[in-house]
Amino acid sequence: MIASLWHRIAGIDRTRLDAIAASAIAVALELELRDQTTNRLATVAAATLFAAPVAVRRRWPLGAVVAASLVAVIQAPLGGHLTAANGIILPALLLGYGAGAWLGLPRGLAAIAIGSSAFAMLTLTTPDPDSASAAVGGGVLAAVLWVGPWLLGRLAREPSRRADAFRELAEQTAAEVETRRLAAVAEEQALIGRELQDIIAHSVSAMTVQAGGARQLLRTDPERTREAILSVEGAGRDALGDLRRLLGVLRHDDDPRALAPQPGVAELPGLVEAIRARGLECRLVRTGAPELTPGVDLVAYRVVEAALEAACDAGCRTARVRLEASQDRLGLEISGDGPVSGLDGRLAGVAHRAALYDGRLEVVANDESGFRIAAGLPIAGLVTA
Repeated sequence: MIASLWHRIAGIDRTRLDAIAASAIAVALELELRDQTTNRLATVAAATLFAAPVAVRRRWPLGAVVAASLVAVIQAPLGGHLTAANGIILPALLLGYGAGAWLGLPRGLAAIAIGSSAFAMLTLTTPDPDSASAAVGGGVLAAVLWVGPWLLGRLAREPSRRADAFRELAEQTAAEVETRRLAAVAEEQALIGRELQDIIAHSVSAMTVQAGGARQLLRTDPERTREAILSVEGAGRDALGDLRRLLGVLRHDDDPRALAPQPGVAELPGLVEAIRARGLECRLVRTGAPELTPGVDLVAYRVVEAALEAACDAGCRTARVRLEASQDRLGLEISGDGPVSGLDGRLAGVAHRAALYDGRLEVVANDESGFRIAAGLPIAGLVTA
C-alpha cells in the first residue's frame, strides 16, 4: 500500500505541484497581510507577483529568481508591505533550491547572488533601516535562505545527472545493438538473395535446354520427349519454390500489399478516380486492348502512377493520360497543365523499370506551359540480358 501511494505521488506532474504551491503561497501572503490597510492594492499585487515565479521555477529557474527579486526590490517604493509577512521566506527557499537543482554552476551562482541581494534589500525596508544590526541580520538571513537551499539543490542534482547519463548511455547502446542487428540481417538477406538468384538462373537455363531437346525429339522419340518434359516440370517447380523464397527474403512481412495482386493497365481507371478525389482533374484515353505480360502491365501502371502523383504534389489542376497500343509496343503519354519540380528525379525509379523491359521513358517538356512524359514498352516484355 505504501509503495502504491509512493508511485502515485511520483507520477504527479511536478509543474502542476509548483503551480499549486505558488497559489497557496500567494493566498497565505494575502491572509497574513490582510491587516495592512495602507496601499492595500500595491500589497496584494506585490504578494501575488512575488509568489508567481514559483510556478515556473522548473522551466525557467534563473528567470524565476530574477522576477521574484525585481518584485522584492520595487514593491517597497510603490507602497507594498511584503516585509510584514513571514511567508516571504517560502519563495526564497523554493527558488534557491531550483537554482541549485536545475542550473549550472555559473548561472546558479548568479541566481543566488541576485536573489540574496534582493532579499537583503527587502529586509532593510523595515521601520529601522539604518540600524546596523538590521543590516547584518538581513544579510545573514538572505545568505541562509538562498545559499542553504541552493547547496541542497546541488547535492540533489548530481544523482539526477548520473541517472540521466546512464539512461542516455543505455538508450545509445540499445540503438547501436539494434543497428548492428539490422545490418547483419540485411547483409545475410543480400547473400541469400544472390545465392537464390544463381540457383533460379541455373534452373531456368536447364529448363530451356531440356525444352529445346524435347521439341527436337517430339516426333522421333516420344518416350525420351516425355522424360524431358517431366524433367522440365520438376525443374520448374524447384525454380518456383526458390523464387518464392527469394521474394520472401526481399518482401517485408508488414507490407499490406504483400498478398495483394499486382496492379496493371486494367486498374488505371481506379487510379484516375483516386487522383481526382485529391483535386487533380484527370482524363484517361485508351486506344487498343493489347495482351500484356504481367511485368509490362505492372511497369505501365507504375509509370502512370508516378507521373500523376508528381502532378498532384506539384499542384497541377488538370492532367491527361493516353495509352496507345501498336502491334508490338505500348505507348504512354502523361501531360499536365503546370511544371513539376524535380520531375526527372521522381521518375528515375520507373525509368529504370522500363529499361529492364527494353523500354524507354523521357520527359519531353516541363516548363510553365506544362509537363509531358512519353514512355514506350514492348508488348512482348522481354527482359534485356
